[in-house]
Amino acid sequence: ALIQEKEIFLLGASLDPDSVGSMLSLALYLHLLGKKTYLIIKDPLGSNFDYLEKIIRHNKVQIISKLEQLRAIKKEVDLVMFFDTANSKLLPFYADITENFLSRKLPVIEFDHHFGADSEELSADSVKLYRKANANTEIIAELLLQLHEKAPAAPHPFSRRNIILSLITGL
Repeated sequence: ALIQEKEIFLLGASLDPDSVGSMLSLALYLHLLGKKTYLIIKDPLGSNFDYLEKIIRHNKVQIISKLEQLRAIKKEVDLVMFFDTANSKLLPFYADITENFLSRKLPVIEFDHHFGADSEELSADSVKLYRKANANTEIIAELLLQLHEKAPAAPHPFSRRNIILSLITGL
């Protein structure tokens, strides 16, 4: 319900295939639902993932790679999401996210399958979708199906090649 009612999302994660695949697949589906997303990707994804960069460009997904860009959108965003990030040290710009977004008490959703000793909440008041799974993208795939059930007029998420590629990247 929270995802359905909000319009502009900031998505952040550490940069690994599972987290980027999770963020991108959800961002692509949110775009199909007419919503706006910003993905925090501070560093290049690397040559092994050049196809993800092509998907991002082709679908005009907004990337935040600099601190100034993050600060420029602070009044736009109405929901923050964190993906597959076991602790704050792994999240780019975490101090500024805390200062500019979390301090405003924006709703936060955390998706994660990590339950190790170094795991921590990134926001105390967040909705936590922690699940036992081999990959975070499994959690996102379940969420995509649930979102589609709530908006059946939208295209099925698994009918979109780029969403499938993003999910498979995480696996």
